[in-house]
Amino acid sequence: MAPELLQSNIFTEKTDVYAYAVVVWEVLTGAVPWQGLNPMQVGMQILMQQARPPVPDGAPADLTALMQRCWAQEPDARPSFAEVKDLIKSSNRGMIASPSSEALSPG
Repeated sequence: MAPELLQSNIFTEKTDVYAYAVVVWEVLTGAVPWQGLNPMQVGMQILMQQARPPVPDGAPADLTALMQRCWAQEPDARPSFAEVKDLIKSSNRGMIASPSSEALSPG
């Protein structure tokens, strides 16, 4: 959960952007963040320590940079989803690939 959600129960697009970053982490690692900690301990890690799950070794640098921007402590420091989409589309790694015309043509 985003820090502002834990602290003030505030839901915004930026809260969802934070959650998106955690989902990216889960996809990259196949793990559950903060496993073994109770909800109070997780809240303390996020709010007081400003901790985040460790960036996975070997993950694409552009994707981990986006993930880290999306889980910034301050909501205003996080990109909007429109910005996330643009960043992904313009990524040198092509994290969002559209089907090539060859793949769509019969034969």
